[in-house]
Amino acid sequence: MIQKVSTKLQVQLTQAGSKELKRVNFSNVVDEPTEEEMLILGDVMKALGQNESALDGVLMTVQSKVTK
Repeated sequence: MIQKVSTKLQVQLTQAGSKELKRVNFSNVVDEPTEEEMLILGDVMKALGQNESALDGVLMTVQSKVTK
C-alpha cells in the first residue's frame, strides 16, 4: 500500500553577483500543486527578495510510504 506522507516545495532564486542559489523551503503544501501555482509562488518570493534576484525554478518533493 502506498501512503502519501508530504509534499514540499523549494523556490530557487539566483542573485546578481552570486553563483549560489538562494533556497526558500515550504513544507506540507497542498497535494499535487499545479505548475502554474508553483511558478506564482516563485514569482511572489522573487518580488519579496532583492531587486536583482531572478527565479531559477521550483523544486517539488513528494514523500510516500510503502507498507504491506
